[in-house]
Amino acid sequence: MLDKPSEHLHQAAVAGGIQAGSINIGMLIAGRALAGISSGMLLALVPVYIAEIAPPQKRAFLVGMQGLMTWRIPLAMQIPAPIVMLVGCYFIPFSPRWLVKQERYEEAKAVLVRLQGHMGQEFVDREFIQIQEQISFEVYDRNLPWYKAAIALFSKQYLKRTLLACFIVAMSQLSGTSVISNFQNVFYGIVGVKGKTSLLVSGVFGTMGVIGTVIYLFFVADKWRRTTTLWVGALSMCITLSICIALSAEFPTGSPDISGGYAAIAFIFIYSTCFAIFFNDLIYAASSELFPHFLRSKGMSVAVWGKAVIAIVISQITPVAVKNISWRYYSVYISFNAVAAFIFYFMLPETRGKTLEEVAALFGVAPH
Repeated sequence: MLDKPSEHLHQAAVAGGIQAGSINIGMLIAGRALAGISSGMLLALVPVYIAEIAPPQKRAFLVGMQGLMTWRIPLAMQIPAPIVMLVGCYFIPFSPRWLVKQERYEEAKAVLVRLQGHMGQEFVDREFIQIQEQISFEVYDRNLPWYKAAIALFSKQYLKRTLLACFIVAMSQLSGTSVISNFQNVFYGIVGVKGKTSLLVSGVFGTMGVIGTVIYLFFVADKWRRTTTLWVGALSMCITLSICIALSAEFPTGSPDISGGYAAIAFIFIYSTCFAIFFNDLIYAASSELFPHFLRSKGMSVAVWGKAVIAIVISQITPVAVKNISWRYYSVYISFNAVAAFIFYFMLPETRGKTLEEVAALFGVAPH
């Protein structure tokens, strides 16, 4: 449970400064390492903080906003964002759940009125009572040490939630998006697109992600069911990658007909848009909602850690796989997306519009 995420923003700003002012490779690597640690912490904590203060009807939209938002200058651009966030943290309220946990009840209720007063006094009172009773129910778990939290996360009572949250976050890698983003020029070469054209296509690829995120924020977030969004996204990416693999097989490198290659690239663009619409931001909202208060930040940390480990593994095996099996490597991610669609449709409880206390009832724990 969080008060504010400000404590990790200091080191993010410092990391950007170290990289921008690097005078040797060691200093640059140190800055990158610190930036990686900082971003990992923030990636785990920011969705949790937003989930704890946001109204249920706007939770996915607000979590999604975080995703919208020569070498020295690009690296220096990392400095302003954490500084702005750091300054902003002095103007945002503490999480009402954290305040209740600290027994600062009047402050907690004032924050709820400030953030969710437009929902009506009855809603605010009900939300406050649920938070207060749920925190009281979990009082024995206050300040839970990491080793006890790990035991709890993988206990019979919380194992399903932990595995679902870890799988949802892991799909940000297992869906194939990191492979396509980081190795897209290699894949473009497989279908015969190289040189300046490849660079132009890469730029368009990045633009599709921005377009997809805007579509998500205004037409999908908190309007579609969480489960529907996720399984439709997994299925759409499975289909688009299947078409890409078929086109790559039919029009291999060196084929005189370049139309097949351009068609494959078009479906990569569609894939990128689908990922941004259905996955990119929702995975953090949907996963952070699953945990009880006392395990939420630690559970998200485990999920983000798992994602990072998977990213490292993928980055190591992808060059070898592409070299040896070329476009057939797509089939790995087609399989992951197909499995994800099944899990999201049949096994993931729907959490849209529910308070974080009511989500517990979906796993057999009655709200208190």
